[in-house]
Amino acid sequence: MRPGLLTFKVHRPLEIPLPESCLATVIGESLGRCDTVATLASLLTEPISAVHIFRREALPPEQGPDPVLEELRSAVCALRLPMDSQSPWIADVIVGEHGEPLMVGRHRKGLPAHPCPGALPELTLPAHAPSRAWLKMRQSLAWLELGEAELKGRSALELGSAPGGASLALLEMGMQVIGVDSAAMHPQLLSHPQFTHLRQSAGAVGPKDLPMRVDLLCCDMNLHPGVSLRYCRKLCRLLQPRWIIFTLKINDDAVASEMEDWLDSLRSWAPSEVHARTLPANRREITVVSSMADL
Repeated sequence: MRPGLLTFKVHRPLEIPLPESCLATVIGESLGRCDTVATLASLLTEPISAVHIFRREALPPEQGPDPVLEELRSAVCALRLPMDSQSPWIADVIVGEHGEPLMVGRHRKGLPAHPCPGALPELTLPAHAPSRAWLKMRQSLAWLELGEAELKGRSALELGSAPGGASLALLEMGMQVIGVDSAAMHPQLLSHPQFTHLRQSAGAVGPKDLPMRVDLLCCDMNLHPGVSLRYCRKLCRLLQPRWIIFTLKINDDAVASEMEDWLDSLRSWAPSEVHARTLPANRREITVVSSMADL
């Protein structure tokens, strides 16, 4: 165990799929360590579809491109690894401190895994974003592999929208956005032609305030998960969204110990399979997504 990395030793063959944890970012099977990139191929004896190279402690995205990772990517590209686009496996090359060997593993591609190395899209919080929620939303959209092509012209409802970081990220994808929050929104949101602010609590929102259906239901309220999910359940059943993205707060140890129970409750009414992860932009919280398969 080191900062950003937790390993378990087992004394029998691993069961696939591996157990999931909402408190993890990437979950995979360890293949061993290597001192140099040249010895990486000796650990990858089965075909892989891609190689993810990332630090176990990610650098702040504001620092720009990581020269160490860029150099490693170039070196890995020069190797003759057993690549097969149909393979279900993605190799993970985890970079630690200077002088430490590389930790090598693999995980299965597709949900619940994030498609970006280390679950970290190459994003920088823009100066014009009203809050860090912009970054959380963009990382969540990348997890669901949703971009402008999939979202433009669709509708979103965000609970807990103030001051507007996540709503701005959705507007930049071309969506129509309704933000629900009793607090004030940033002026750039209020002046946006595709944004509507309902300045009221989430519990007060009813059918008369909303369209018949929204494509994406979002929630990022600083409330106990039991409270926020109660509001989300009502609106999910009313609006039948195609996607959901919820941020559930872990304000104390009691909430952490109950989180799997809250997720089981959510699975009983979510539109499709539910996946929960701690994304790099999260703090004391987890992100939960659900996506209907028929797009």
